[in-house]
Amino acid sequence: RERERERERYSKDRLAGTIDPQQSTNRWMTEQKLQDSGDDVREWVHKLEAPGNTAADNTFDEQALELKKLGNGLFREGPAKYAEALQKYTDAILLCESNPKLASVLRANRALLLLHLKKYSEALDDAKTALTNDPSYGKAYMRAGQACEYLKLKRRSLAWYKLALDKTKRNSRLQVLKLIEKVEGDIRLEEEEAEGAEEKNLSGVQAHGMGEVTRLGADGTKERKVLTREEMEEQKRRFDFIVKRHQLNSNEAREAIADYLTSLNGKMASAKAFVKRFPALNEKEAVDFLTWIQTGIQFKEEVIDKNKQKANDGAQGDGAQGDGTEAVNMP
Repeated sequence: RERERERERYSKDRLAGTIDPQQSTNRWMTEQKLQDSGDDVREWVHKLEAPGNTAADNTFDEQALELKKLGNGLFREGPAKYAEALQKYTDAILLCESNPKLASVLRANRALLLLHLKKYSEALDDAKTALTNDPSYGKAYMRAGQACEYLKLKRRSLAWYKLALDKTKRNSRLQVLKLIEKVEGDIRLEEEEAEGAEEKNLSGVQAHGMGEVTRLGADGTKERKVLTREEMEEQKRRFDFIVKRHQLNSNEAREAIADYLTSLNGKMASAKAFVKRFPALNEKEAVDFLTWIQTGIQFKEEVIDKNKQKANDGAQGDGAQGDGTEAVNMP
């Protein structure tokens, strides 16, 4: 049954098919249940234990190695042969269940192929399984790091690469060092952009001096409160922290949240309902996140009403010309 499931998972039909959007969103949310933190990676690796061979005689190793050789050859031929290469690796893995070290090499090979197929979550699964088979295999750490990098989990990617540095052979260390340098640069750039965006958004708050927010309770009840500039800054910082912590600034995340809020037809989501739909967040985070969104909607509506009133006043006045619009800084 396990072999049949493995073959079904990597069948040509699945590779040729399209991914259901809802399934993709659910996969993304499941992945985000873990924070983008290197601590998660190091804790997981710390628990690994190297298994011994589960059989005295690895009867099918020779056949598995032949399939590996065929898979490598097909892989090198390019995208047109990827499906065939994937099947060879899968068949080889099924033959060497009693040889963990060989299974680890094959899983890492298949993980690299899955990266080329843009199956990043599956590549990460294969890399981690390779490490459960052989915690000392450096290339499996590299593949896990590459998968996390594609999944926009930069800090976890960096943790995998740093672990790989201690496990890889000397001739591969330069490649790992380059990967570490690239991810560290990406993280620095991301943090600088987040700081710049925060300063830009807060300039609008400073201009108003005082702000009014709608605070949402866990049950969806709303409470309006006038905030000082410092309180407004803190509200915005909490929102930015949640977005950064859970990678909510990706296109996929923004679309999923926008689709959900739009589906409510103008009704406000409660924190409990929001967490049920997006389980990566806890209720406190959902309250802070939804509060800032509601504040932005409220601010925009009030500015629009104010502009309409100005336009009406102008139309009723002594003929002064104007289009009734003004620049708006959203919170």
